[in-house]
Amino acid sequence: MTQGDGAGFTPPWLFMLCSTKGLQLGVVTVAFPYVAARQGLSIAAIGSVIGLAAFAATVKIIATPLVDLAGSMRGWVAGGALATAILTAALLLVPVRPESTVLIAAIAFAGALAAEIGTIAIYGLIALTVDPRRLGAAASYLQGGFLVCQGLGGGFALWSLTHWGAGVTAAIIGLIELLPAVAMLGMAEPHRQHLSQSLGGRLAAIGGDLIDLARHVRSRYVLIMFATPIGAGGASYLWSGVASEWGASADLVSLVTGTGAAISSAVAALLYGAVADRFDRIDSYLVAGALLVGGALFVLLMPRTPWAFAVTTTTYAFLIGFAYTAFAALQCEAIGTGTAASKGAVLSAIGNLSVAYMPALLGLLHDRGSTTIMLWGEIVLTSAFIIGFALFRPRRRAPTLPAERGTQTEATG
Repeated sequence: MTQGDGAGFTPPWLFMLCSTKGLQLGVVTVAFPYVAARQGLSIAAIGSVIGLAAFAATVKIIATPLVDLAGSMRGWVAGGALATAILTAALLLVPVRPESTVLIAAIAFAGALAAEIGTIAIYGLIALTVDPRRLGAAASYLQGGFLVCQGLGGGFALWSLTHWGAGVTAAIIGLIELLPAVAMLGMAEPHRQHLSQSLGGRLAAIGGDLIDLARHVRSRYVLIMFATPIGAGGASYLWSGVASEWGASADLVSLVTGTGAAISSAVAALLYGAVADRFDRIDSYLVAGALLVGGALFVLLMPRTPWAFAVTTTTYAFLIGFAYTAFAALQCEAIGTGTAASKGAVLSAIGNLSVAYMPALLGLLHDRGSTTIMLWGEIVLTSAFIIGFALFRPRRRAPTLPAERGTQTEATG
């Protein structure tokens, strides 16, 4: 099965592969902050736990060449789902206290790493089976699925924890996270040419593709831009922790940062998918990042009341849907063929650096200053990077990035 052969994944079908990573993120970013803040953990500590879990998306770069060197991508997806389900259940069962912060952080990191490795295999399957002309649509369904599962899963986990307890919540979330493993039963493994080579040949193929990814102007620009706060939406990971400043109850937080965020971000992702392939994806990413800055400013300027918390955070989640889907589309474009998992790991690792450091940085700004200082920090820092990258962007896109055609060479400048 090769890229664009009409077999394998079609964009709408991708939606069902998102439960593992989405639910793990939802538990860490929606349920945990609310519970932890009420058990005496500081916002900086909460942000650090979230940041460490997000850092798994960078650390996975060490492990994911194995996805290209051995085993099947279907097996990696299924194994990642199983490990994530076990670790997420463990996270939900650990009592949240200040003295257990290190243990919670370790479990959150391990679960996120398992989810990320499985997700890299999913991205590799997309790159190998989806027509390049439909990558924007594929990214919108995939990212929309992640955001829906993150929002609904996190909101349900918080509601379930406060109504049914940790045991029931852990069992339900763990079972849902296994869905991608079930989906792999109906998926044929795509052909990967480098697997017919010796181990040395496979390593050389990985190295050659990564060098090719980094040596073109446009590709280098994308790699550097992914490391910045543009489109990261760092404040969203702390809404549950600071919700008391708006007088928001547990049920309101669950509804707004869970169901409301899931619906609004998914709608945004699908809207982006309808137009994504008509524009240069770098421009789309910068515009989405600028809109998200506007969303943070909207939160900052509105009053601190429960209804304002609902309206502003839902709007922010809608704009995150644009930003994250723009990132996913640009990532899929850059992965191309060849050793897709390794290239995907590099791009995802760099892209998730900001998701790791922004919650920790914003949590520190909150504890040293206030929520207002935290929001201004995100607005000013992100705006500076958007302006800089808009001024020095490379030439408008040719039909595809060099990396999208494997190791084929094309000059871009």
